This record gives sequence, structure tokens and C-alpha cells, in this order.
Amino acid sequence: MAEIASQQSQQPPTLQQPQQPQPAHSTQPSQSIQPSQSPFLTSTKQPSQWPVWDGSTTSLNAHLFLLRIKIEEDRAVLGSDRAICFDIFRSVPSDKQPRILNWLETGGFDSNCNWNYFLDHLKEKFENKLARQTAANQLGRMQMGATQYFVDYLKEYELKISQCGKTCWTDEYKIMHLEIAIKAPLCQLLMNKNLQEDDYAKWISKVKRISGRLENSLSYQPRGSSGSKTWYVAHNGSNPQVLSQTPTSNQQLVIDADGDTKIGGVNALKILQTAIMALNAGHDNTADNRPRAKWRLKDEFQRLSNEGKCIRYRKTGHKSRNCPTYRPAIWPKEIASLNSSQLTDKRI
Repeated sequence: MAEIASQQSQQPPTLQQPQQPQPAHSTQPSQSIQPSQSPFLTSTKQPSQWPVWDGSTTSLNAHLFLLRIKIEEDRAVLGSDRAICFDIFRSVPSDKQPRILNWLETGGFDSNCNWNYFLDHLKEKFENKLARQTAANQLGRMQMGATQYFVDYLKEYELKISQCGKTCWTDEYKIMHLEIAIKAPLCQLLMNKNLQEDDYAKWISKVKRISGRLENSLSYQPRGSSGSKTWYVAHNGSNPQVLSQTPTSNQQLVIDADGDTKIGGVNALKILQTAIMALNAGHDNTADNRPRAKWRLKDEFQRLSNEGKCIRYRKTGHKSRNCPTYRPAIWPKEIASLNSSQLTDKRI
């Protein structure tokens, strides 16, 4: 009996067995959480679709740019270089594929199917070289209209840079090239501002704010204004060409005896336009009695530019294009025998 009593006294711990569902409940989460349900364990980057070229030369640069982004972003899932080149080949219209088929078959000059070289090959085969040369020519002659909105001119300017392949220009050179084309009164406002000229994005942002305040005035672009479009300095020094519009009888550009665009009392603008047109014409303009500046070689040009001095007068206080003492220098006769890297821009 004592043994039975002792066994009964040990039964209570075994009566608590109904708590067994708790271990079962504690093991349930480990059974319900599967690796396939964890977004951090299963989320795999889906490759984007391959861009397709429409065959137009005007969209070729954009297509090559999109291809490069696609390849660089999805490189881990695209396979070998040869597979990438095959997909690039398929992005080209079927009627143009025969022109690049030989490259794909041989793998290029190194036979390695380097996709970077294949993109260069596409550009060489399909780029409109004449259009690129035309864009480069227009980029060197384009000028902002006297009452043109800055953002409108900027769109055309950056389009020409893209079309002629000058996107590799330094920020400083882009700004300098753009400054030359800006017209008064915006030009006069910018002269009074201390703008950073080595950061293109920041410079553009500040000029947009300044031009926005100016252009909001009702008097900036009056009805019938003839200077609201981009115009181009003619090669032979004749009348400026407005390529972006066909002027009507009341919208003709007003040209004076010197071949300059009359823009009401803006002396700095007149001097700049006269100098540019005379330089392109290859002769002096008698309306401007200032002497010609001395031609500067690259080293001296760079030194004066770094010191913030006028390239023509070699002193501070004004920019080269607004020099009151000297007109632009003339290309020397021996220019043909000089290395192009030693020369500076002829419009400075």
C-alpha cells in the first residue's frame, strides 16, 4: 500500500500533460515560415526588357545609351559577352542587321565579342556623320535671341551638344560656350553675379532663377517680337539666319549697315555680334575702331583664364567678350602649320 501511495503521489506531474499543445504551438511557426515566403530571401532582380531601336539616326545615340544602361544594370544575369552581343544584334531592325552580322560572326577585331566594342561598331555603321557635322557647325554659330526665353535656348543648345557628340566637354567649356551666346539684358544681369563657372549644373540652375525673374516681366517679350528664336551667324558675314522659324513681314530681323542685329541700345551686345561676324567674314569691320588683340597660345590663354583676367587686355575687371579696348584676335597666317592643341578659340 505504501508503494501504491507513493506512486499516486507522483501522478500529479503526469496529469499536467494537457499542456502538450503548447510545445506543438511553439513548433508551428517554424513549420509555417518557409524560405519561399520571405521577400528578403526570394526577391530576385528581374532583368529589364531590351530597348529596341526604331532605325532612325536621330534616336541612335539614345538607343546606345539605353543599351549601355541595360547591360551595366543587369550584367549579372545576362550571361557571356557573346550572349549580350546577340541581344544587342536583335535590338536592331531586321533590315539593318546584315550590316553588323559579320562583326557578330567574327567577334570583332579581337574575336572576343566585347560588347563595348560592338556598341562602338553600331555607332560607326549607323551614325549620320553629315548630320553630326552639321550640328557641330550650328553649335559654333548659334546665338540666343534678344527676347528668347533662356530655357528654350538651353534646350536647343544641349540638343546640338548631344547631336555632335560634345557631351564630353568640360563644365567650364560648356559654360564659356553658352555665355558667348547669351544676350542682354540677361547678359548684363549675369555680369553682376558671382557665378561659379566650373560646375555646369549649378551654373545652369542659378541662371534659370535669374532669367525666370527677368522673363516674368511683361516687357521682356512684347507681341510681335522678332528676337524670340535662336539665330545663327552666317559663314560669309551676311545676314543672320533664323533656322527655327520662318519670319513673316513684321517679324524680319532688323539688320544695320554693318550686318548686325539691332537690339535697342545694347552696346556690349553690338560689339560682340560685330566682332563675331567680322571674324567669320575674314575682314575688319570699320564700324568698330578698337584694335585687334594679340593672338594667345594655349599656355598664355590658360594662365590668363586661371587668373580671372581678360584674355585680350590681360587685366581684371571685365570678361574677354566685353573688352572695351580690344576686338578679338585674328587667326595667324601660319595657323596651318601649328598643332591644333596650341590654339585657343577664335572668338575669344
